Amino acid sequence: MQLIRAVARNDEERHEGSTLRSLVAARPELRRAVFMADVLAAATPERTQVLRLHQVGTGRRAWSLRETDASWLEGLLASADANVRHVAFDALHRLSRQDGSGIDVDRLAALVADDPVLTEALVEARRPFEPDEEMLRWERLDARSATIAAARERRERDATFALRDRLRSDPGRLRDESLLREWPGAYPLVQLTDWLRDRASGLDVDDAALTWRRLAPAFGIEVAEAYRDGMTRLWRIVPAQRPTVTDHGTTSPHDVVLSFAGIGVEAAENARWAEMLGCEEAVRAAEHACVDGRNVPAWLETLLEAHPAIVVAHLEAEFLREWGTGADYAPFLERAAHRLVLVPLLQRALVRLIAGILLAASAASSRRPRS
Repeated sequence: MQLIRAVARNDEERHEGSTLRSLVAARPELRRAVFMADVLAAATPERTQVLRLHQVGTGRRAWSLRETDASWLEGLLASADANVRHVAFDALHRLSRQDGSGIDVDRLAALVADDPVLTEALVEARRPFEPDEEMLRWERLDARSATIAAARERRERDATFALRDRLRSDPGRLRDESLLREWPGAYPLVQLTDWLRDRASGLDVDDAALTWRRLAPAFGIEVAEAYRDGMTRLWRIVPAQRPTVTDHGTTSPHDVVLSFAGIGVEAAENARWAEMLGCEEAVRAAEHACVDGRNVPAWLETLLEAHPAIVVAHLEAEFLREWGTGADYAPFLERAAHRLVLVPLLQRALVRLIAGILLAASAASSRRPRS
């Protein structure tokens, strides 16, 4: 429930597919549960009384009430929690004021006849509505947020249209190796990859690039295919580079990150991609695989089977590096231990690694003074 409430506060309406609000709206029991969670969360040490609906789930809510919710809202009028009773009553009264509402206010009065607080609230609610200062403050904040969001959406839309027009007029720039060799020549590839990530609820770069066909409806098939070609050429041009470690995490140049993703695109498009690589291309692919620093790519085994000598040389160096660091995160050693195809050359490399570790441990033990 906490996850649903947290996600609702994010701007997930920009992504394609079902939104969180629409999924909750289609499930009355879930809508009620999230509503109740928001009501209970609205009470704080600073504000113990929650009387109005606008005090609940401030900001972006995962739910919106409708007249069909009246039955369970009426049931909440008997709750032992005064805040729940007040908010349910306020919600029912608001629903009754909507155009075409079938909620009978006189029946509502009968339901709360035994509750003097709610009866008085109904008398007050029937008076001409005057928002209090807190409601006005939240309305001003909501209006300001809506204005900022609308301006941002306009900027993003205008930027996307401008990018589309530029690339439609010259899609070849996406695959032009003379441009890709020097940054920011690959920047349009970054922009299109970001567009794909936004349309797929924040996929990482590697997975987003695999959805390149989704570019065609918005940018045109020529741009989509040029993007694919540019990604599969970029990794051959850009040297592999290990991420830079800082106090705030790790960073890598955009074109290096895209190059790693580009190999994934090529592998997904052609099952025999690795067999068709020349030696220099196989070396470059192995370098990208081993210094990426994030994970072991799914396409590594295909490359290993097609070019065992080249790949094993890079893997052996990476095994030694991971062992030497002593870090808990050692993805290549982990993959070798469990899920990597152990071709003969790789078996021998692992034997050398293990033998070297044992010899080093034995030598260190022999140098220790005996007690």
